[in-house]
Amino acid sequence: MRRRPTKVGIIVDSLIINSWKEKIIQEVLSSEIFKLSIVIVTGDTTLPHEQNPLRILKGLDRFLYDTYTQWDYKYYCRFTKKNSFKKIDLTPLLIKGDTKIVEAKSEGRKADLSREQANEIDKEKPDVIIQLGSKSLGAGILRLAEHGVWSYSSNEWCTKAFWAMFGKKHPFTTSLNVLKSNRNEEVILYETTSSMNFESLFLNRNFMYWKVASIICEKLKSLHNDKLLYLQKNCFSVEKVGEGKAVQKKIPNNAQMLIFLSRLLVHKLKARLIREQWYLAYKNKSQSSDVFTLLHTQGDRFYADPFVMRQNEKNYVFFEEYVYREGKGIISFIEMDVKKGLISKPVKVLDKPYHLSYPFLMEDKGNIYMIPETSENKTIELYKAKNFPYEWELEKVLMSNINAVDSTILFHQNKYWLFTNVFADGASSLDELHLFFSDSLYGEWEKHPMNPIVSDSRTARPAGNLFFREGKLLRPSQNCQFTYGYSVNFNEVEILTEKEYKECKINEIVPEVIKNNKGTHTYVFNDEIELVDCRKPILKIF
Repeated sequence: MRRRPTKVGIIVDSLIINSWKEKIIQEVLSSEIFKLSIVIVTGDTTLPHEQNPLRILKGLDRFLYDTYTQWDYKYYCRFTKKNSFKKIDLTPLLIKGDTKIVEAKSEGRKADLSREQANEIDKEKPDVIIQLGSKSLGAGILRLAEHGVWSYSSNEWCTKAFWAMFGKKHPFTTSLNVLKSNRNEEVILYETTSSMNFESLFLNRNFMYWKVASIICEKLKSLHNDKLLYLQKNCFSVEKVGEGKAVQKKIPNNAQMLIFLSRLLVHKLKARLIREQWYLAYKNKSQSSDVFTLLHTQGDRFYADPFVMRQNEKNYVFFEEYVYREGKGIISFIEMDVKKGLISKPVKVLDKPYHLSYPFLMEDKGNIYMIPETSENKTIELYKAKNFPYEWELEKVLMSNINAVDSTILFHQNKYWLFTNVFADGASSLDELHLFFSDSLYGEWEKHPMNPIVSDSRTARPAGNLFFREGKLLRPSQNCQFTYGYSVNFNEVEILTEKEYKECKINEIVPEVIKNNKGTHTYVFNDEIELVDCRKPILKIF
């Protein structure tokens, strides 16, 4: 029997909304499984970067913060393909359907519903109400939706992202909270830790809002498919606000802003003068030394993402070769004899009009396959070696119309498991690990019901082949909390089934394993050799 559409209510400050909110509403309106039953308008609120100078001068103690957020927005929004703050008028969308619009009485930071308005909403019987506005409607609204009011844990003054940038102490977390009629029942339906961009507060907020939009849409689908169990999946009680969380709600004063702006200036000067270039490094496993040997490259390119395949008693190392003037990566390989210390010159084997990196390698049924990262083409592509290591042909596009990076496959328990970071348009690629499974490498890939199985920039993004050690299945991953590819984690996969997934971090390769190293984000090995990549600062050539 076909289920009735899930009825969704939306709370907004105005019918002129930001584009990330419009994406959610558009998703609800365009899907057959949802019905936008009601929109509650509570009254407009001005965001910091939209304030005029007279409003800024009223708060002299935060003058620098308000001025910075305005400048930051105006400067960096020019470099984004998808601006989450772009204004969209909802009216043309709503007049096409039968969605009811209720205008609440607004007063300051709060809004109230009349008894007649509350009754009108109650007649619609929304399954869930999503709070996309900034004003509180009071406890009465909680009784009007069977599955509560959903809201994201952020604030219009964007201070959570600011304090994460300011001190590098507090992770930038965002959660989707569910509040029901009893306020003690508030739970977190979903929580994610995002990576930080120290160039711009606006860019961090832009990434975060597009991710929030994607999260809400996915959880709405989960609610529709499983109304009884959706709250049991990854839910936990909201903790009391601790000291660190309380600090993140404060708006910085002018003295704190001077410290922040001075750090930002130093950061930008370093970015102008210094480039962090990626290299490959290896270690002979037969030797007792823990020292990695660096493979130097020319200053006009970098090498990263090594993967090794041993064939005919030879080690072939495939990697991303990125030439700066071309602005994209290709896949090359070198032949390595670690016992004799012989290393061949790089040979290009795969070049596309779009960027290539992370050339994951695997053997299956006598064939050798490669899955390079092809997110710029919105695909996951499977290549087969026709004349290893020189010739490769596209065997199949495993997935299309997908933003996915660093796809890594494991054959385990007679099933293929594909781990890959998936991200929404406009969001970061560092935060969300998804899992798919199939009975065949070529077959249809099924989404894991717990996707994303990891939502944390500190442990999500793949960093090499999964492997067994001392009976434990380990998954290498990148720590990207404060910088892309800072270190490699080793996560023990404790549960891997078609219904469940669980892992925990047990070890880490820190940058200090190589002298003057600033980051490491891939680890692979075989019986003879261990390989990592690393990045070191070099002066730019003017």
